[in-house]
Amino acid sequence: MAKNVRKKTSKYNKQSITQTFEGSDFQKDYNDWEKHCDSIKNDTLKVKEGTLLDFLVQHVDEARDGSQRDGARLPIKEIREILNSDIITKPAIQKVKDMRKHISEMKNSKGKGGLDPAFISFTDRAYDKRNKFRSKRTVYGHYMTQNYVNRKVFKDKSLKGKLEPVDGDWLTGKNPPHLALFSETEGDYSKPFGLLKILDNAIDSFKDITVQPIIDNITRANAMKLDSIYPIEKFFDNVVKTEGYWKASGELKTSSVASEFKATQFDVKPSGARIIQSLANLEDVAGKITAFKIKATIPINYLVGEALKRKNKKNAPAGEKNRAWAKSGFDYRKTRKEVYGKDTKSPDKKVISKSWQEIMRA
Repeated sequence: MAKNVRKKTSKYNKQSITQTFEGSDFQKDYNDWEKHCDSIKNDTLKVKEGTLLDFLVQHVDEARDGSQRDGARLPIKEIREILNSDIITKPAIQKVKDMRKHISEMKNSKGKGGLDPAFISFTDRAYDKRNKFRSKRTVYGHYMTQNYVNRKVFKDKSLKGKLEPVDGDWLTGKNPPHLALFSETEGDYSKPFGLLKILDNAIDSFKDITVQPIIDNITRANAMKLDSIYPIEKFFDNVVKTEGYWKASGELKTSSVASEFKATQFDVKPSGARIIQSLANLEDVAGKITAFKIKATIPINYLVGEALKRKNKKNAPAGEKNRAWAKSGFDYRKTRKEVYGKDTKSPDKKVISKSWQEIMRA
């Protein structure tokens, strides 16, 4: 069976981030669920006002005496914001996990402080045909029992045939709010299924996120550390041995190197991924960085100069004839004083200088 693969691209901390997810389309599932809950009106629920979604937002995470439990309601709005956000972050995933745990603990919770809407308790009173009280019992899930309907119709005959008791399942642990939260399958009150399963599927999708950032912004200080990432080190090591990046005079073609660098996608292992996360301020982005590009302006000449040092080279690769230099940054050319003696004019001025091997051949 083919995997459901989705990509989301957006800006985060001034960088362009593409996250790839495998698994459920949790964003669509949640939005469909919320839309469906909001479409179920009060007449279907046999209550005075509000939709199923209103009930879940306003009542599920409250104790029956009206006091707040743990200072929070069921965080529908926060779930919506996270699952619909452009970039999924590590703190957001932890919030979803916390929400999932909280909602899971609500399931089948009964009694004082119980928050499963299937077990909201009501006193159901029975009356005889003369409207004399006979007995009472506790029912769960809804107040509109047959006894409730009988009592209402006795008081108002116009309600006969118009007022019906709720389905029996609603009184045995399967009322609409419970199903909206906990159903494992699609049903009248759970499309595509219950919220808990949507969160479970989302968390599963979060396990294997891959990230491919384009670095659009980086400080010069951090850019100077980019060659601590192995594929970037290799790129600049290749520059110092490739003639096409150098003029015959030994001058680096800085713009050519910069263009090639910006066009290159660098595949990266975990150690390099951690470095790019730190340098580009992406530590909170969820997922594993597998590749990246850098479109930001970086100190090309500095990084080429560092590569020359690593390779213990002073000459441009064009036949190793001339010393390597750039208009700003490294410059291994000799001075006029070194070439022509101390009495020469402008003794500190650099000249196009050949390597000592070329001088020996002359």
